[in-house]
Amino acid sequence: MLDVYRPVTAAAPRPVVLWGHGGGYVSGSRRQVADYDTVLADRGFVVASLEYSLAAQLVLLFCGLYDMATVGSTGFPALRTFLRSYTGERDWTRFPRIDELSTTRQVITAYPPVYLTVGHADPFQPRAKELESARRAHWVAVTSRYWPGAGLGHEYRFKLRTSSSRTVLADTVACLKRSRLIARQAESNRAVAETSPAAAFSRSVISFTISMNIPTNDCRPPNVRQDPR
Repeated sequence: MLDVYRPVTAAAPRPVVLWGHGGGYVSGSRRQVADYDTVLADRGFVVASLEYSLAAQLVLLFCGLYDMATVGSTGFPALRTFLRSYTGERDWTRFPRIDELSTTRQVITAYPPVYLTVGHADPFQPRAKELESARRAHWVAVTSRYWPGAGLGHEYRFKLRTSSSRTVLADTVACLKRSRLIARQAESNRAVAETSPAAAFSRSVISFTISMNIPTNDCRPPNVRQDPR
């Protein structure tokens, strides 16, 4: 999403400023810079203020195909049809960017915590264990449930009459709530930082600099139109 701020009275095409808010990709919103975007628009610019996806605080992975180099050995029904539709290649291994589809090959130490589950009878179960090993090798926190001996197949978690699926549902809800608390804490920490003496001094310097360069008769409510998109 984005908000567009533009001068109401501008007759000619105006320069466009594409603005992305701060927050370290884990917090923040386009709304936090609305006042400044308005000031820029009042000075004759069109400002497009972006709302972008924030970094994941948690990853939930359920019975997936995580490595394109080994998934062919799973024998999963219609696998070749699925992968051909993904890649446009009859032989998916020939797709030039095939590694980008392999979650196992995208592991870094900064990867967020993972909740991983798959039925013990699911053809993708070996791939899940392969992924878990790759995560742990990079010190990524992993919580996993495999239910050995239970005979659980693909997408077992949707059968809520079973105790295993209800357990995974409870796990999922708990993980999502914890992730939400982490996101709220990050936002709270940012708010505290923005009200610190150093931040207040920085804002006062910016305010002083702007006021020194704007004629006094121009200090009026900005003649700006905001177009939410």
